[in-house]
Amino acid sequence: MLHDAIRGDKNMFLKARWEAKTDNLIVKNIAKNRIEDLRRRQESDLHSRRAKLAALLAAEDRQYEKEFMDNLETPE
Repeated sequence: MLHDAIRGDKNMFLKARWEAKTDNLIVKNIAKNRIEDLRRRQESDLHSRRAKLAALLAAEDRQYEKEFMDNLETPE
């Protein structure tokens, strides 16, 4: 009877250890997924800002080119 009680306690201990290990793994994976999601969002935002800045730079270059061509002296 004592062996059965010891065996039962050992099984409960092993089960509790397994559950704790699994819980820790789940928490780690959730944190890892959140960090990865934040990184993807930041990268997407950075790409969007870069595209907007590139468009602004291109528009500014066109404006300067137009001003240069308008102010260019002709032989006339």
